[in-house]
Order: sequence, then C-alpha cells, then structure tokens
Amino acid sequence: WTAFRVYGLTATITPAGVVSTEFADPGSAVFVDGRWIDTTTDLYTGVDEQGAPRVTVAFGERETAADGTVTVTAVHYRDLTGAHPDVRLGTVVVPPAAGQVVGAYGVGVTAADGTVLVAPQPVATVAAP
Repeated sequence: WTAFRVYGLTATITPAGVVSTEFADPGSAVFVDGRWIDTTTDLYTGVDEQGAPRVTVAFGERETAADGTVTVTAVHYRDLTGAHPDVRLGTVVVPPAAGQVVGAYGVGVTAADGTVLVAPQPVATVAAP
C-alpha cells in the first residue's frame, strides 16, 4: 500500500497565502492507501485493520510561523507509521512583511526521521518590491 500518485494538480495561491487546490479529474486524481481518494475534502485519513490512523493526505494546508511567515502546501502526504517518507507538493512561502511570494517549490520529500530525501527546488521566485 505504499503507492502515492497525484494526477492533474493545479494549486492557486494568493499573495496573502490562501491556497486552492484543484484536479483535472477529482475522481481519479490522488491514489493512496490502495484506493482513489476523495479530493473534494481537506483531509483524508487511512486506517489499518484495527481502525488506527496510518496515513493522511491534507489538501490546502496552511501553517503560520511565530514571525508571521505563512507556508502553504497544496498536497501533503504523511505516513503515520514512519515507514515511508513525508511528501509535500506545491509548497509556497509568503513572508510576513512584504506579503508577496518569494519562493514556490514543486516537490519536497522528507524521511520519517527528518532526513531530507529530495530537497524542495524553487520553481518560481519573486523579489521584494
């Protein structure tokens, strides 16, 4: 059940850090936990045979740091068992002062122990005014 596939993802992010996630075909856009999942919600949780959560997929995740920096992620896969890496797709960082996107990242993969397996690569940058 280790497959994680995403097809037709479009993430729209405003300068204020609001993200909307859309898929070309929502019914067959994200495959995880051995099935196609509902992409019209903000969170999918897969459970094991005993009903304990084992994997989550969050859509349109938003985190605000203490300094006001906002980080948004279009799709965030987490294996709660620690057996497989954490995957983030469409991560954008919005600084507090300028309120403009300074870096947009396509893909980043982090192992369960925190080791960076694939460092996020900038796909777009915007300089401060």
